[in-house]
Amino acid sequence: MKLSLRVVLLIGIIFVQLLTVFGILFSTYVTTQDALLNHARQLMQEVSRHAIDRSEQFLEPARVTADLTRRLADADIITVKNSRLLERWFYEELRLYPWFSGIYFGGTDGSFVFVKRETNGAKSAAAYLTKIIEYQTDTRTVELISRSDRFEPLTRRSDPTDAFDPRTRPWFKLAKYSKKLQWTDPYIFFTSKQPGVSATVGAYAGDNFHGAIGVDIEIGQLSAFLSGLEIGKDGSAYILNRNGDVIAHPQSDKITVSPAEDGAPPRFVKIDELDDPIARAAFSALQLPFGVMSIGEPVVRRFEHEARKYLAVFTPFFNANWPWTMVIYVPEDDYLGVLNDRTRLNLYLGIAIAFLACVLSFFIWRMIARPMRQLSADAIAVQEGDFDTNPKTTSIFREVNAAGDAFRKMVTGLRSREEENIHLRRLQSRLIETMRRSAAGHFASAISHELNNPLAAVLTNLQIVSRVLKRSETQPEPRLLEAVDGAQSQAERAGAIIRSLREFVEAEEADRSAEDINQVVREAVDLAKTDENTARAEFVFDLGRDLPAAVMNRVQIQQVILNLARNAAEAMADNGAPTIIVSTSSPGSAFVEAALADRGPGIPDEIIEQLFKPMVTTKPAGMGVGLSICRTIVESHGGKIFAENAPSGGARFVFTLATGRREGTADD
Repeated sequence: MKLSLRVVLLIGIIFVQLLTVFGILFSTYVTTQDALLNHARQLMQEVSRHAIDRSEQFLEPARVTADLTRRLADADIITVKNSRLLERWFYEELRLYPWFSGIYFGGTDGSFVFVKRETNGAKSAAAYLTKIIEYQTDTRTVELISRSDRFEPLTRRSDPTDAFDPRTRPWFKLAKYSKKLQWTDPYIFFTSKQPGVSATVGAYAGDNFHGAIGVDIEIGQLSAFLSGLEIGKDGSAYILNRNGDVIAHPQSDKITVSPAEDGAPPRFVKIDELDDPIARAAFSALQLPFGVMSIGEPVVRRFEHEARKYLAVFTPFFNANWPWTMVIYVPEDDYLGVLNDRTRLNLYLGIAIAFLACVLSFFIWRMIARPMRQLSADAIAVQEGDFDTNPKTTSIFREVNAAGDAFRKMVTGLRSREEENIHLRRLQSRLIETMRRSAAGHFASAISHELNNPLAAVLTNLQIVSRVLKRSETQPEPRLLEAVDGAQSQAERAGAIIRSLREFVEAEEADRSAEDINQVVREAVDLAKTDENTARAEFVFDLGRDLPAAVMNRVQIQQVILNLARNAAEAMADNGAPTIIVSTSSPGSAFVEAALADRGPGIPDEIIEQLFKPMVTTKPAGMGVGLSICRTIVESHGGKIFAENAPSGGARFVFTLATGRREGTADD
C-alpha cells in the first residue's frame, strides 16, 4: 500500500509537534520532580542534622557540669559532708543552664543533696527546691528547703516520711560501676514525674567510690523544640530511643502513658503505641521490628499513608552516649504540590501551544502541498507523454520554487529531446528506406549483370537452333519448332524484364541539395548512438571549420557514415570501450572529405583493394554488400571512397563529395 505524501506530511508535522511539546513537558516534569525530591531529601537531612545539633547542644552542658562536679568532689573541694556549699554550687549551675531540671549528689552511705528547679509557676514564689538527706550517727534527717531565684530561703521543713534512697536509683548504679560519664536511657523522674534523662558520673577518692553525681534534664523541652520546627507545610519529627521508646514528639502529652496498675510509675510509649498513625507508618517503612531502633547512617524512605505519599529521613545521633534516632517525615506534596500545579498549567499551555502549532502546521502544509500537488499533476501529464504542458508552480518557499523551476527546465529539455527523437526517427525511417532501396538496386544490378550474359547465350543458341531446323532438308516436327520458338520468346522476355528492372532502379535518383557536411556527420553519429551495434562506441570529433557545402542526398550520405561506423564498432568488438574518430576537411574547393578511423586490428593487405567489390567481406558472417553500397552511393555523388591502415593501428575509411563547383576532380 502506497501512502499519500500530503497525508503523511500533515500527520507527520502534527505528530512531531505534539511529540515535541509533550516530550518536553514530560521530561521537564520528571527531571524537576527528581530534582525537587533530591532537594527535599537533602533539606530533610539538613533539618535532622540541625535538630540533632541543637539536641546535643542541649545535652552537652550536663556532661560538662557532671564532670566538673566530679573533679571538685575528687579534689575534696565540695563534698556531701558540706551540704551547704554543694547546694550553692548546684544552684549556680542551674542558673547558668536554664534547661537543667536538677543536679544532685548521692553518697554511698545514703546521703543526698538535690537542687531542682521548681515548676509551680505563679502558685509559689519558690524558684528552687532543695532536698538534703544526711546521716548523723544512727539518725537520718530529710530537710526540704524552698528558695527564691536569688537563693534566699523561703521555707524549711523536715519530712521524716520521705524514704528516698539514692543508692537504688538507675543513675547511681551506672556511676558505681564505671568511672566514665554515663547517660541513662530516658525515664520518668521520681520527683517531678516528668520524662527526662540523666547524666551521671562517679566520684572517687583514689580508687574508692564514695558517691555519684547526676544532672537531670527534662526532655519535654526537646518536644517543645520539635514542635517549633517548620518542616514543609505538614511535616513533623520525633525522636526514638534504641528500645523503640518515643522520647520526644511535637505533642509531648503523647509520649507518656500511665500503667493500669495502681502505684506504678508512668512510662514512655512505644512507637507501635504512639497515637500518631503517620509516625507509625514512617517507622514501618524502615522495616525494622518494633522495639528495635538501630541504624548506623542516615536512611531515606518513601511511604504512603491514606493515599498520600511521604518522605521520611532517619538520622542517628552522632554521639554514642545518646543512642537515639531523629525521624523526620514530610508529604511529598509539600515539595511537589507547586510542581504539580505548574505541571497542570504547563500541560494546558502545552495543549494550547500544540493546537496553535497544529493550525500553523496545517497552513504551512497547505502552502507546501498545493504546489507539490500541481507538480505531481504535471509530472503525471509528462509521464503520459504530454510534453506540451507548461508547469506553473509558485510558492513562498524558495525550495519549492526551485523545484518548480527545475521541473519546468526538465519539461523543456524533455520537449526538446522529444523533438530531436522525432527528427531522428524520421531520419532513421528515411535512412532505412534508402538502405532498403539501395540494397535492392545493388542486388538488382548485380543480378541483371550476372543474368544478362547467360540469357544472351541462351537466346543466341535458340536462334541458331531455330535457323538450323528451318534450313534442314528433312522437315522437322512442328511441335519442336514451336518449342524452340517459345523458348526463344521467353528468353527475350526475361532479358526485357531484367533490363526494365535495372533501368527502374538506376533511373530513381534521389533529390540532392547543398548541405553542411559537419551537420550531416553529427546527425549520422546521433543515429549511430541509437543503433544497438554502435551504442557502446565513443565518438571523437575532429571537424574542419568553414568547409564548403557539398551537394548530396542527405539521407544516402548518412547511410554511408552509419555503415562505416557499424563496421568500425564491429572491428573493435573485443575492446572494452571502442573509440571512433570522425573527421572532416576540404582538400580542395571542389570537394569535401569525411573520414572514420577505428582502433581495431586493421584490414588484411590481400583484400584491401577488393574491399568495395560485391560479396567481399572480412567478417565471418558478412555478406559483402555494405561497403559495395557505400561505394555506389559515393560514386553516384561524384566522389570516391577508399580504405587504408593507419600507421598507429586500426583502419581508416575516407570518402569525398563534390561541392557546388563541378569543374574540380577528386584525388585518390
